[in-house]
Amino acid sequence: MGPSTPRRPQKQRNHPSSGAVGRPANTVAAAQTDYESDAFYAEAAVQPQQALAPQPAATQNQRVNTIDEINLTVLKRYSPTIQNYTAMAHNATLFTWNVETGGWEETGVKGPFFVCNQEHQLSTTGHFIPRGCAFILNRSNPENAVFDLATIAECELLQGQLLSTMTDAGDGWGFFMDMGKAQETWDAFRKLWHSVRAARQA
Repeated sequence: MGPSTPRRPQKQRNHPSSGAVGRPANTVAAAQTDYESDAFYAEAAVQPQQALAPQPAATQNQRVNTIDEINLTVLKRYSPTIQNYTAMAHNATLFTWNVETGGWEETGVKGPFFVCNQEHQLSTTGHFIPRGCAFILNRSNPENAVFDLATIAECELLQGQLLSTMTDAGDGWGFFMDMGKAQETWDAFRKLWHSVRAARQA
């Protein structure tokens, strides 16, 4: 069920203390994904398995990658600058804000939502500054969605489930998530966003 808010109410609104950076939004269509082949669902890790015969000692000692490591490997395949992620919502739907109708519209992008740290970037003053992005690994069609946090001017959590953002260019994007993960994901998103924006404005 998608958001039905006709207007964007003001709650948990955040904006940087100084003016917004005049940088265009960086919404990137990442490389095509073969999502179904990348055991991405965390719940898949707890599915019952058939009993197997004892394996040789060499096989038993082989290290098994964790779900986080598998997720990170897949993310880096599409965006190599990603270093790690601080939060994940298993199910998110991407919406865009339609100024003419005054409402949210689905984009067709659906899948796991990640809040990611990226490699630091060297500034014009010779300092390394943090970077971050929001990444949806799309289940619905071949294109993923990546959002540079440095281009987001405002963000807020609406109705406890819709992470609403406004870019410097004036584009509105909404990430509708399960209630159980929305607050945790919002907290991580807001923390990283503040860090990235503050570094750009310093």
